[in-house]
Amino acid sequence: MLLKNTIKKIRKSFGRYISLMMIILIGVAFYAGIKESIPDMKEVQTDYYQETNLMDIKVQGSLGLTDADVEAIRNLPEVEDAEGSYSKFVMEEDHVIKVHALTDEINGVDLIEGAYPEDDSSCLADANTYHVGDVITVREVEGENLKVHEFTVTGTIRSPLYTGTDYGDADIGNGSLTSYIFVPETVFDYDTYTEIYVTANKGDNNVPYSSAYNEAVNDAVQAIEGISSEREEARIDELLEPYQGYPEEVVEEIRSGLTSDWYLFDRDDVVTMYTTTGHEYNQLTTLSNVIPVFFIIIVVLMTSNTMSRMIVEERSEMGTFASLGITNKRIIFNYLVYVLSSTILGTVFGYLLGSIIIPQLIYICFPIDVPALSYHFRLDYFCIYLLVTVTVMFLVTVYSCHRELKNKPANLLRPVSPKSGKTILLERIGFIWNHLSFSWKITLRNIFRYKKRVFMTLIGTAGCTMLIMIGFAVQDSINGVGEKQFREIHRYDNLVVLNQNVTNHEEVEPIIDGIVTNELLLNQSYYDVIKDGVDDLSVTVLIPEDDSTKFEHYFDLEDNETKDDLTLTDDGVIISNKIADLFSVQAGDTISLRDSNDTVYQVKVSGVALNYVSNYIYISKGLYESLTGDELTFNSFVSEDVLDEEEVSTELLNQDEVLSVNLASTLLAKSNGGIEGLNYIIALLVIISCLLCFAVLYNLTSINISERTREIATLKVLGFKDLETNEYIYRETLVTVFVGILLGFCMTPFLHAYLIDLLENETVTFLRTIQVTSFVWAGLLTLVFAILMQIITFFKLKRINMIESLKSVE
Repeated sequence: MLLKNTIKKIRKSFGRYISLMMIILIGVAFYAGIKESIPDMKEVQTDYYQETNLMDIKVQGSLGLTDADVEAIRNLPEVEDAEGSYSKFVMEEDHVIKVHALTDEINGVDLIEGAYPEDDSSCLADANTYHVGDVITVREVEGENLKVHEFTVTGTIRSPLYTGTDYGDADIGNGSLTSYIFVPETVFDYDTYTEIYVTANKGDNNVPYSSAYNEAVNDAVQAIEGISSEREEARIDELLEPYQGYPEEVVEEIRSGLTSDWYLFDRDDVVTMYTTTGHEYNQLTTLSNVIPVFFIIIVVLMTSNTMSRMIVEERSEMGTFASLGITNKRIIFNYLVYVLSSTILGTVFGYLLGSIIIPQLIYICFPIDVPALSYHFRLDYFCIYLLVTVTVMFLVTVYSCHRELKNKPANLLRPVSPKSGKTILLERIGFIWNHLSFSWKITLRNIFRYKKRVFMTLIGTAGCTMLIMIGFAVQDSINGVGEKQFREIHRYDNLVVLNQNVTNHEEVEPIIDGIVTNELLLNQSYYDVIKDGVDDLSVTVLIPEDDSTKFEHYFDLEDNETKDDLTLTDDGVIISNKIADLFSVQAGDTISLRDSNDTVYQVKVSGVALNYVSNYIYISKGLYESLTGDELTFNSFVSEDVLDEEEVSTELLNQDEVLSVNLASTLLAKSNGGIEGLNYIIALLVIISCLLCFAVLYNLTSINISERTREIATLKVLGFKDLETNEYIYRETLVTVFVGILLGFCMTPFLHAYLIDLLENETVTFLRTIQVTSFVWAGLLTLVFAILMQIITFFKLKRINMIESLKSVE
């Protein structure tokens, strides 16, 4: 009988049953999905890198690299393997592509379509750009190092060296790499290797971005650096062998003209989007540790409220069962079947949908090009989610039932006496109260009379509004950072790095004539900020020429707090705000800078400048020279374009004196691209928050109507029409929802500030402002859902039977 009653109860209150299940489903789906996204993506990335044996370190040498260098590196205990290879930037029409040599062991490729090359005129090409059968004609800008210049694509591939869709920079053309191909190594005509790829001896520590992986790579880097001097000298000796027998002074003169240096790069430098992906993993992990908690709190509160109010509403039924001699355990079991069936269904479907769909959506949002995700059913995770949801609903139901069953059956059969009306505060304010209509007076009295019901509606509405708004608020903070940095703070059109240092404008005039104008000479170098107890931080140090007008034209430095303009003087350096935060310094304090020669300088901080991307220290020419005792020379300049920016980049890179060209527009695009994935994930958060808001408001509205059927029936008997009855009930809901929205607005800034602090890393500062449009959209969406609930439940009100509802007590 009780089982049949439970089934009948589910059918009778199917809307409430489904809304209960949907709230649990949405909460579990979001929590499970976002929590499992990072492990799923890292697992795919790790497997992909292992299958292709992606390099950990790339070594390049100014005089080339030999088989002896490869063998020397391979014999290091910290190194697992080393392999020499070739690569070169070339032009395909007006685009820059990179030609790589196919290797045997390291940096394998993922063949998507077609076959491997069988001769030197065939190649494997980027699947995002080319198709099997395409013919690629390349042109070398510097030197003649390719035996073949026309290739037929026999297969399309994905390369682990190009994890993202941004392929990075080039030193020819317009400075931007657009694609890549792989050819047999016999295509290259070099005397030495252009690079050596190295895999570190990592053991089982092969998970990208993990501390164990980084430690293994750092050990390998230090070991390679330990033999670099010896190998650099050996390379010079090798080049001098043909001059054996020449006079010693001739040999020494030749030796003095040879510079042999090794340069080491890790995945952060070589694999495109590798660093950005790592930052986005950290940001998503932060979101998954914070936002789902609020989802779960709302889910727990709403589901608990649903069951406790349902049990109170059905106390007369419990009294009937008790009077028939049915034990309390069986009565409680009746409600447990109702709630736990809904809970288990919601948890099962929520976990399956969340763990399957959400990681796939987040994977699409991430700017990485790796094989597709595979689904992993994590039994331990599922059991934890099921145990938590079932335990919470079990305890709430048992507690609510016990609280009612303490009463005697005769008391349970009677309805709960209505709360007596009390004078509310507004009644004491005659100017307001006397101008309210009768309907509004009743509405306000009911709101203050049924505080628990109103409180739960407030909490549900405020929580959902906050979750929707936090998505918009985070987007406000992360969007526009690039524009702030490269349009308002750094206001140059391009930053050009030179091959050799210069001392004056006359030396750069022939390079820039007719291409750029109004150049400001700079010395740009990299220093480490050091402090005991704090990790070293690599920063860009900019030292401009003595021209304050030009400097202030290109660099608009404002005080981080007062927003007053900062002036560069010989009294101290100006540091960016993130440096000040990480090292707990302010204007007037002293910081320690270590250069590439391990020389440490103590400098006074004269100002802390607002900065959003990267970390900068600005030093005046006079202060630099007094610190080092050296005369300042310049290795770069910023300027304004005369030609189209594409032409500027191409023309400057054609100059032998130019090493690289950084266009402000490119820097801006890269900055925005670095947060694009996070933007999409935040949009997903807003959508799921809207779904939860919809389910919560439907649930609260449905309960409100069920509890007040006798009151609604009385109104109908008194002659209230359907629309008037609807207005009577929903006026209270709308007032409560409106107050809940305002409460959500008040709560959001605190969560927003906390979340932005967590999302930032050591190189990025996000905006702290929330746009007015975010308040508007969050409020409108919540209000729309509330109105939509009125429309849906209007028909439920209409179907209430006056006679049945009024006699139900008897």
